[in-house]
Amino acid sequence: MGVGKSTVGRALAARLGWEFADTDALVESAEGRTVEAIFRASGEGRFREAEWDALRSLGGRKQLVVATGGGLFLGSRAACASCATRGVVLARCAACDRGRAHRSGRPPAGVAG
Repeated sequence: MGVGKSTVGRALAARLGWEFADTDALVESAEGRTVEAIFRASGEGRFREAEWDALRSLGGRKQLVVATGGGLFLGSRAACASCATRGVVLARCAACDRGRAHRSGRPPAGVAG
């Protein structure tokens, strides 16, 4: 959270002339509450379910840059393989995630709150 995934994703999408989607924004819209509120009230498990639902809602769209949290792919090698065949590139700075998550109160991916 807060490491610039959406900023970089938007810039990349603009440069490519593609659409942009942010799974956190999609989750917040679908749930009617912030990511932090989901973590606090329902836990990481519920958030990860909602995050996958958000990703699936994008379907087979092409020319789309998607910003996701680093934890999206923690539990499923099949998911990683599936996305990799579609040209998905993941970049993550775990140290940045941990520092920023600590300040925000939201646990970094894969770390119990």
